[in-house]
Amino acid sequence: YLRDMDSVKEVKDIYVQSLLQISSVPPIRTPQQEEEFARELERLYEKKHSNVLIQMAKGAYQLRKQMRKGEMVIENNVTQQQPKYGNNPQNKGKESSPLEFEQMQQCHTFLDRFYMSRIGIRVLAGQYLALREQRRNPHIDDDDYIGIICKTTSPHHAVLRAAEDATWMCQRRFGDAPEVVISGNLDLTF
Repeated sequence: YLRDMDSVKEVKDIYVQSLLQISSVPPIRTPQQEEEFARELERLYEKKHSNVLIQMAKGAYQLRKQMRKGEMVIENNVTQQQPKYGNNPQNKGKESSPLEFEQMQQCHTFLDRFYMSRIGIRVLAGQYLALREQRRNPHIDDDDYIGIICKTTSPHHAVLRAAEDATWMCQRRFGDAPEVVISGNLDLTF
């Protein structure tokens, strides 16, 4: 299972430690306590969680590697780890097949939930820290932003950047990329 990969266990430990650390903070009653909380949150936000995406990718890679080596199989619709040494007589006659990463709907559902949760947490922490920074440095005058939220977001520009990234990846991997046509109200902002 993905949860059994060493790098995913490390990510779990990071989140558990962070939750315990944040939840142990007493109610904030003074500006100094708020300052200390903000410093700790920023440290978690910028440093401690900076390698989480890499660690999760390593976990998926480790799992896929085990599956390709035949160390993981599906038996009776249940994912199981193959014994590493010898043949288990209890498995004689049981039908098993190599597991494909793409077949693991449960794994994909877990990853979707994990990344959506991570995005939500980072948006909340990032917004708090950015609002705080704007309040502390009023000379930074950017009327287009409230914290990290842009008041004049252009869907056209967001899609264009994503298309440019996808084009670059396709060209790098396949040597070619399809043409991307964006149509509609390209001047829309919100």
